[in-house]
Amino acid sequence: MNTLSEFRKTLRDQGMPPNEAMRCVEELEDHLTDLQAEAMASGLSSNEADQLAWQKLGNVKELALALVDSRRQSEWWGRHPIFGFGFLPVFMLSGLLLSLVIIGAFTGSALGLWEPQRLTTSQRMDIFILIKLVYFSLLFGLPIWFGIQAQRSCYGFIPVFSATIVLVCHGIFHQITYQESLFAEKGSLV
Repeated sequence: MNTLSEFRKTLRDQGMPPNEAMRCVEELEDHLTDLQAEAMASGLSSNEADQLAWQKLGNVKELALALVDSRRQSEWWGRHPIFGFGFLPVFMLSGLLLSLVIIGAFTGSALGLWEPQRLTTSQRMDIFILIKLVYFSLLFGLPIWFGIQAQRSCYGFIPVFSATIVLVCHGIFHQITYQESLFAEKGSLV
């Protein structure tokens, strides 16, 4: 049987945010009430008016699926989920890190910080810690941002999970690379 709870459950199962799903249920309930009042005004009994209203509404599961589909199609993330949640996290992280490196290089050059005699070991350590803090804040901040986009496009948490896995794998493989140490003359695995 068609019910408002079935409509709400279908919306939630399809990844619609709870507050948006409740708003849609309230709108459907208002529409149902209007249809019942219209039917009762034409002389039908309460039960007949209720049946006619549900008949006019149709299958609420199909209605909920159509509503979620239209919501997904209205967002870029909904139209391109594989690219948006699969490939874009790596491109976005790499682009942000590259832009931070370029900004840091130009700022350091303008301030004359890259001359070897200008930086002490503690200043190099401070720069190293700052770089790592920015890197890890991006690594943890981007999945949150992708989560907001997934929720807005009614995709739930599966894309957030995949974007997080992509970023974590990128972070792990980035850390298992050969890097020149800031504090030693020989390279080391970091």
